[in-house]
Amino acid sequence: MAGTGLEEEGGELVARAGRERVVGGGRGGANLGEFLNLGEEIVALCDVDRNHLDGAAKKVGKKFPKVHRYQDWRELLDKE
Repeated sequence: MAGTGLEEEGGELVARAGRERVVGGGRGGANLGEFLNLGEEIVALCDVDRNHLDGAAKKVGKKFPKVHRYQDWRELLDKE
């Protein structure tokens, strides 16, 4: 997973420290928890499902209240 900040360990993707941009398909919640555990700065979240997006924002909101939210990953990559 060169250049992504993610490594495979035991069949799972594990976040490593650095500036990462992660696009996930259904695994975003798990990846988000890994980034929070590493102390990473979360600057943006993206999910097509507004309920999932709001849930993720709530999960990181106390530590990162200004996190940007997107429902289109292309917009996220263009702006971040």
